[in-house]
Amino acid sequence: MDSAWKEIQPKNIFQLYKSLPNTNLADEALLYLYQPIMGAQALTLYLTMVSEIETATGHSQEALHAELLTMINAGIPQFFEARIKLEGIGLLETYKKEDPELGTTFLYKLLTPMEPVEFFKDTVLSFHLLNTVGEKKFQTLVKRFEPKPLDVDLREYQSITKKFLDVYGWQNQELLEKSLELEKVAQRFQSTEAKKTLANEVEQLNWSFVEELLIRKLGRKLTLDKSTKELFTVYHAMYGVDELELVEMSLPSFDMLSGAFNQKELQRLLTVANLPNSQKQAPEKAETGDSDAQTRRWNTLRQEGFSEKELQLVQESESIPPMIYLEAIKTQKNGYVSKDETWLIRELINESPLKNSVINILINYVLVVKNDSSLTRNFVSRIANDWSQLKIQSSEAAIRHVKTLKEDAKKKSETTPRRTSQKRVRREKLPEWLNKPQVEAATDPEKQAEINRKLQNYLAKKEGED
Repeated sequence: MDSAWKEIQPKNIFQLYKSLPNTNLADEALLYLYQPIMGAQALTLYLTMVSEIETATGHSQEALHAELLTMINAGIPQFFEARIKLEGIGLLETYKKEDPELGTTFLYKLLTPMEPVEFFKDTVLSFHLLNTVGEKKFQTLVKRFEPKPLDVDLREYQSITKKFLDVYGWQNQELLEKSLELEKVAQRFQSTEAKKTLANEVEQLNWSFVEELLIRKLGRKLTLDKSTKELFTVYHAMYGVDELELVEMSLPSFDMLSGAFNQKELQRLLTVANLPNSQKQAPEKAETGDSDAQTRRWNTLRQEGFSEKELQLVQESESIPPMIYLEAIKTQKNGYVSKDETWLIRELINESPLKNSVINILINYVLVVKNDSSLTRNFVSRIANDWSQLKIQSSEAAIRHVKTLKEDAKKKSETTPRRTSQKRVRREKLPEWLNKPQVEAATDPEKQAEINRKLQNYLAKKEGED
């Protein structure tokens, strides 16, 4: 893991901080629920960090990473992997700053684990635990921590429980006198640790489209219940699968007699580790496995004249599914993905020979370079057909082709005398879509930067799975 050495050095200084102590239940959740997901090394790192924090102050002394590495008996790569696992599961926040004298320094803020009841309410964590330990162990853990029902029919009893005021009384005047002091104390106990569940971080699916697609596939009207939506949402969060594939994978679990999904069968279908072997839906992976090969690839493209912005476009196009890519650009433009656009992307993915990365370049060309407000079927289909016939199979080939055609179109316009007749344009040999009137928006660095920042959200989520 070369990136770990670029991120951290043993000589870097760090300090630990924790605002609230763990409860007994939180410690049990850490051992029984968090540890199976994040692994023993991450648990060791967390417990070691907690042990270094002074209870009175809530933080540790400054120290070198070398000392921490010695305590957990690990190297930089193992430490970095354990650290990001803690970050991803919501137990650690990492901050760094550049000090002119000390170099890069780190602040690690440790967060309190969710208690078991909160943990199992978080569908993302609960789902990931199920995938890790299996159905049998998962149900054992559920029984261990689930609230125990009272095996008595309370309807036969009458409540005689006293109220607080009935027992302790009420000193209104004294409360008014002490209210300011008590309010200050209460503010000191306000938790700074937001109890934001991982499920809240998941991008919402287009439920109206999912239901519409199911209606078309099943030939009957239905409404998705809460349990089905949760399973769809979790699967989307874990694997980046879009609405189209979710529907296709869920169809065998639909019970035509009851008019609902068989939840157990649906869960079985959606929790399989290996997705269907479909290059159409899975995001294409850049050559991250071989860093030398990837470096050679970027250097070759730079020698060909690719700018850094174009290299970033290549990388993003190979890492993001087309629907998510389209959604990100539309959001940045304050627009939305229409049903026609959704079906158009589905058609390109399922029927055209174009790879997802090439489809993304096509989307970028229409919405960013040409600054069109939406993808129109006829216009996009002409581009897709043209690229398919030319056997364009990579994002850099698509960018190369667009640049060549634009240069040819520019030369042609400079050498061809202007005429008042518009019919002559129809005989242009270049593809019709290339000469469509356009507004070049790609040259606006601020606009492109906003799009890039939006797209990085998806890449950041995927980084932990690689």
